[in-house]
Amino acid sequence: MKTFKSFISKKKRPGAGFEGTNEIRKDHISKTPYQQDPIRNAKPTPHLEESQRFTSAATSINKSKLPKGYTAVGKHFGWEKGTIHLDIGGGRFDNAIEHLADHGVTAHVYDPYNRSEEHNTNAMSKAGNGQADTVSLFNVLNVIEEPEHHVAALRLAHSSLKPKGKLFVGVYEGDKSGKGKQTGKDAYQRNERLDAYLPTVQSVFPNARIHKGIIHATKEETK
Repeated sequence: MKTFKSFISKKKRPGAGFEGTNEIRKDHISKTPYQQDPIRNAKPTPHLEESQRFTSAATSINKSKLPKGYTAVGKHFGWEKGTIHLDIGGGRFDNAIEHLADHGVTAHVYDPYNRSEEHNTNAMSKAGNGQADTVSLFNVLNVIEEPEHHVAALRLAHSSLKPKGKLFVGVYEGDKSGKGKQTGKDAYQRNERLDAYLPTVQSVFPNARIHKGIIHATKEETK
Protein backbone atom coordinates (compact mmCIF):
# COMPACT_ATOMS: atom_id res chain seq x y z
CA MET A 1 0.00 0.00 0.00
CA LYS A 2 1.36 3.38 -0.94
CA THR A 3 1.67 6.12 1.63
CA PHE A 4 2.36 9.84 1.32
CA LYS A 5 6.05 8.98 1.16
CA SER A 6 5.50 6.98 -2.03
CA PHE A 7 5.67 10.15 -4.11
CA ILE A 8 8.80 11.56 -2.49
CA SER A 9 12.17 10.56 -3.91
CA LYS A 10 14.57 8.64 -1.70
CA LYS A 11 17.63 10.57 -2.93
CA LYS A 12 19.62 11.69 0.10
CA ARG A 13 21.61 14.75 1.04
CA PRO A 14 23.44 15.55 4.29
CA GLY A 15 21.38 17.33 6.90
CA ALA A 16 18.02 16.81 5.24
CA GLY A 17 15.24 15.29 7.21
CA PHE A 18 12.77 15.63 10.03
CA GLU A 19 15.39 14.96 12.70
CA GLY A 20 17.21 18.13 11.73
CA THR A 21 14.50 20.53 12.89
CA ASN A 22 14.14 21.83 16.42
CA GLU A 23 10.95 23.80 15.87
CA ILE A 24 8.36 21.20 16.83
CA ARG A 25 7.01 19.74 20.02
CA LYS A 26 8.95 16.82 21.46
CA ASP A 27 5.91 14.55 21.33
CA HIS A 28 5.66 15.19 17.59
CA ILE A 29 9.26 14.22 16.86
CA SER A 30 9.75 10.98 14.97
CA LYS A 31 12.58 8.61 15.83
CA THR A 32 12.78 7.75 12.14
CA PRO A 33 14.97 10.23 10.24
CA TYR A 34 13.82 11.52 6.89
CA GLN A 35 16.61 11.87 4.37
CA GLN A 36 14.54 12.95 1.36
CA ASP A 37 14.89 16.44 -0.06
CA PRO A 38 11.24 17.53 -0.25
CA ILE A 39 12.00 20.57 -2.38
CA ARG A 40 14.13 19.22 -5.20
CA ASN A 41 13.54 15.50 -5.35
CA ALA A 42 9.82 14.84 -4.87
CA LYS A 43 8.85 12.76 -7.88
CA PRO A 44 6.54 9.75 -8.28
CA THR A 45 9.05 7.16 -7.03
CA PRO A 46 7.05 4.45 -5.28
CA HIS A 47 8.48 2.66 -2.25
CA LEU A 48 6.27 0.54 -0.08
CA GLU A 49 8.31 -0.26 3.00
CA GLU A 50 6.19 1.77 5.42
CA SER A 51 2.47 2.21 5.99
CA GLN A 52 0.17 3.77 8.53
CA ARG A 53 -1.18 1.66 11.36
CA PHE A 54 -4.66 2.97 10.59
CA THR A 55 -5.51 3.97 7.02
CA SER A 56 -8.70 5.75 8.17
CA ALA A 57 -10.00 5.24 4.63
CA ALA A 58 -13.51 4.74 5.96
CA THR A 59 -13.56 8.30 7.30
CA SER A 60 -14.05 9.51 3.73
CA ILE A 61 -17.81 10.00 4.03
CA ASN A 62 -18.52 13.43 2.55
CA LYS A 63 -20.20 12.38 -0.67
CA SER A 64 -22.41 15.45 -0.82
CA LYS A 65 -20.92 17.70 1.86
CA LEU A 66 -17.64 19.54 1.40
CA PRO A 67 -15.00 19.61 4.14
CA LYS A 68 -15.54 22.95 5.88
CA GLY A 69 -11.97 23.89 4.94
CA TYR A 70 -13.07 24.54 1.37
CA THR A 71 -15.76 26.93 2.52
CA ALA A 72 -13.37 28.68 4.89
CA VAL A 73 -10.72 29.16 2.21
CA GLY A 74 -13.27 30.45 -0.26
CA LYS A 75 -14.59 32.94 2.28
CA HIS A 76 -11.39 34.17 3.90
CA PHE A 77 -8.65 33.58 1.32
CA GLY A 78 -10.41 33.08 -2.02
CA TRP A 79 -9.87 30.67 -4.89
CA GLU A 80 -8.14 32.11 -7.95
CA LYS A 81 -9.53 31.30 -11.39
CA GLY A 82 -7.15 29.47 -13.71
CA THR A 83 -5.09 27.85 -10.94
CA ILE A 84 -4.24 24.22 -10.16
CA HIS A 85 -5.14 22.71 -6.80
CA LEU A 86 -3.97 19.44 -5.22
CA ASP A 87 -6.12 17.88 -2.49
CA ILE A 88 -3.90 15.49 -0.50
CA GLY A 89 -5.93 12.84 1.29
CA GLY A 90 -9.09 14.10 -0.40
CA GLY A 91 -11.02 10.84 -0.13
CA ARG A 92 -13.01 8.81 -2.60
CA PHE A 93 -15.50 11.42 -3.78
CA ASP A 94 -15.18 14.21 -6.36
CA ASN A 95 -17.42 16.87 -4.84
CA ALA A 96 -14.43 19.09 -4.01
CA ILE A 97 -13.22 18.85 -7.61
CA GLU A 98 -16.66 19.87 -8.83
CA HIS A 99 -16.86 22.70 -6.29
CA LEU A 100 -13.52 24.18 -7.36
CA ALA A 101 -14.40 23.78 -11.03
CA ASP A 102 -17.25 26.21 -10.38
CA HIS A 103 -14.58 28.70 -9.26
CA GLY A 104 -12.44 28.11 -12.35
CA VAL A 105 -9.90 26.00 -10.46
CA THR A 106 -8.62 22.67 -11.81
CA ALA A 107 -8.38 20.29 -8.86
CA HIS A 108 -6.78 16.88 -8.47
CA VAL A 109 -7.11 14.45 -5.54
CA TYR A 110 -4.25 12.32 -4.27
CA ASP A 111 -5.24 9.75 -1.66
CA PRO A 112 -3.10 6.63 -1.09
CA TYR A 113 -5.92 4.74 0.62
CA ASN A 114 -9.05 5.81 -1.26
CA ARG A 115 -7.83 6.13 -4.84
CA SER A 116 -6.20 3.68 -7.24
CA GLU A 117 -2.50 3.74 -8.04
CA GLU A 118 -3.36 4.81 -11.58
CA HIS A 119 -5.50 7.68 -10.32
CA ASN A 120 -2.83 8.89 -7.88
CA THR A 121 -0.06 8.70 -10.43
CA ASN A 122 -2.16 10.70 -12.88
CA ALA A 123 -3.02 13.30 -10.21
CA MET A 124 0.63 13.77 -9.30
CA SER A 125 1.67 14.02 -12.93
CA LYS A 126 -0.67 17.00 -13.29
CA ALA A 127 -0.38 18.68 -9.90
CA GLY A 128 2.77 17.35 -8.26
CA ASN A 129 6.44 18.30 -8.53
CA GLY A 130 5.99 22.06 -8.39
CA GLN A 131 2.87 22.35 -10.54
CA ALA A 132 0.23 23.22 -7.93
CA ASP A 133 -0.78 26.78 -7.06
CA THR A 134 -2.56 25.58 -3.92
CA VAL A 135 -2.52 22.39 -1.84
CA SER A 136 -4.93 21.35 0.88
CA LEU A 137 -4.83 18.84 3.72
CA PHE A 138 -8.36 18.87 5.08
CA ASN A 139 -9.31 16.41 7.83
CA VAL A 140 -6.18 14.40 7.11
CA LEU A 141 -3.61 14.99 9.85
CA ASN A 142 -6.17 14.35 12.58
CA VAL A 143 -6.77 10.75 11.44
CA ILE A 144 -3.08 9.84 11.15
CA GLU A 145 -1.53 8.40 14.32
CA GLU A 146 2.14 8.61 13.37
CA PRO A 147 3.82 12.06 13.39
CA GLU A 148 6.29 10.93 10.72
CA HIS A 149 3.41 10.50 8.30
CA HIS A 150 2.27 14.04 9.08
CA VAL A 151 5.68 15.23 7.96
CA ALA A 152 5.61 13.02 4.86
CA ALA A 153 2.26 14.49 3.82
CA LEU A 154 3.50 18.03 4.42
CA ARG A 155 6.66 17.39 2.44
CA LEU A 156 4.57 16.07 -0.41
CA ALA A 157 2.54 19.27 -0.25
CA HIS A 158 5.71 21.37 -0.26
CA SER A 159 7.23 19.58 -3.23
CA SER A 160 3.96 19.83 -5.18
CA LEU A 161 3.62 23.60 -4.79
CA LYS A 162 5.01 26.22 -7.10
CA PRO A 163 7.19 28.88 -5.46
CA LYS A 164 4.83 31.24 -3.60
CA GLY A 165 2.13 28.56 -3.78
CA LYS A 166 -0.22 28.30 -0.81
CA LEU A 167 -0.91 25.50 1.66
CA PHE A 168 -4.19 25.17 3.56
CA VAL A 169 -4.60 22.76 6.48
CA GLY A 170 -7.82 22.08 8.35
CA VAL A 171 -8.62 19.40 10.92
CA TYR A 172 -11.49 17.86 12.81
CA GLU A 173 -10.68 18.46 16.46
CA GLY A 174 -12.84 15.68 17.89
CA ASP A 175 -13.33 16.03 21.64
CA LYS A 176 -10.26 18.34 21.87
CA SER A 177 -8.83 16.26 24.71
CA GLY A 178 -5.49 15.70 23.00
CA LYS A 179 -5.86 11.99 23.69
CA GLY A 180 -5.72 10.03 20.46
CA LYS A 181 -7.68 6.81 20.17
CA GLN A 182 -8.86 4.17 17.77
CA THR A 183 -12.37 4.99 16.60
CA GLY A 184 -13.07 2.00 14.37
CA LYS A 185 -11.55 -1.17 13.01
CA ASP A 186 -9.25 0.84 10.77
CA ALA A 187 -9.77 4.39 11.97
CA TYR A 188 -8.05 6.80 14.36
CA GLN A 189 -8.73 10.25 15.78
CA ARG A 190 -6.08 12.44 17.42
CA ASN A 191 -8.60 14.72 19.21
CA GLU A 192 -6.17 17.64 19.07
CA ARG A 193 -6.93 21.32 18.62
CA LEU A 194 -5.79 23.00 15.42
CA ASP A 195 -2.95 24.85 17.11
CA ALA A 196 -1.40 21.54 18.19
CA TYR A 197 -0.56 20.83 14.55
CA LEU A 198 1.03 24.20 13.87
CA PRO A 199 4.59 23.35 15.05
CA THR A 200 4.68 20.31 12.79
CA VAL A 201 3.44 22.31 9.82
CA GLN A 202 6.05 24.96 10.60
CA SER A 203 8.79 22.32 10.47
CA VAL A 204 8.14 22.13 6.71
CA PHE A 205 6.52 25.55 6.14
CA PRO A 206 8.22 27.94 8.60
CA ASN A 207 5.86 30.83 7.81
CA ALA A 208 2.70 28.85 8.64
CA ARG A 209 0.08 30.70 10.67
CA ILE A 210 -3.52 30.19 11.82
CA HIS A 211 -6.28 32.40 10.47
CA LYS A 212 -10.03 31.84 10.66
CA GLY A 213 -9.70 28.20 11.65
CA ILE A 214 -7.21 27.32 8.90
CA ILE A 215 -3.45 26.81 9.03
CA HIS A 216 -2.11 28.58 5.97
CA ALA A 217 1.39 28.95 4.59
CA THR A 218 3.29 30.02 1.50
CA LYS A 219 6.08 28.07 -0.14
CA GLU A 220 9.11 30.30 0.04
CA GLU A 221 11.26 30.73 -3.02
CA THR A 222 14.66 29.08 -2.80
CA LYS A 223 17.67 31.29 -3.46
